[in-house]
Amino acid sequence: MLDLSGSILNNADLPKVKEAATTFIERTMPDATDQLYGTREMAVYWFDGEESIHPLVSFTAERDTLVSGIESITEDISDDASTNLNGAVIQGLSVMDSRLRSIRDDQDIATAGSMVLFTDGTDQAGRVSTSAALDSVNKASSEHSLFTIGLGGEIDQDVLESFGKDGFELAEDSLELNSSFLAVAERLEAASNSFYVLEYCSPKRSGEHTLELRAVYEDKFGSFSTTFSADGFSGGCAIE
Repeated sequence: MLDLSGSILNNADLPKVKEAATTFIERTMPDATDQLYGTREMAVYWFDGEESIHPLVSFTAERDTLVSGIESITEDISDDASTNLNGAVIQGLSVMDSRLRSIRDDQDIATAGSMVLFTDGTDQAGRVSTSAALDSVNKASSEHSLFTIGLGGEIDQDVLESFGKDGFELAEDSLELNSSFLAVAERLEAASNSFYVLEYCSPKRSGEHTLELRAVYEDKFGSFSTTFSADGFSGGCAIE
């Protein structure tokens, strides 16, 4: 989610923003020769002062398509100099939720979503309150990660840190953007690698049952439990 309001488009920062966004894509999206190709997809949206966010590239697994979308950004992409930051947070989360729901129609696919939002300022449009945006962040699923990147001295760091519940990076100037985007890419990589698929062959053949998973690492302990119905279960289960 890129801030392409007037303060970005009308100064020398735009090339650095495009460069950092391209670096982020290349760091996080597998190319066609990678064994992880097809397991991740990304969309690029941007916002200015208008009521709705704008799609630049729809969800795709194609790295080159995403990079081409970033390269297509020009200074005249927007004629609205304001910033609907709060609205972008709410709408971005909604877009991600919608995409995840459509993927989850296939029960064999496990999914999680992340949103990275970049801005160089504060909400100027006043279309949505900051409290409403924060409420949307706080109500987001625990499977969603939200990161923010702020550029320069006109941002409200406290607000961006609240929006970026899983990480916030500050770039003092455009020369630091690449390192800020890469730092978020590393956090995103760590978050994506924290999900596991559990396969279990149950000896149960009927009734409701509870399965508990426990994990111990050094002095840390965690557990998770879920219920399942064994009605209709039969032999032949195999762990793939």
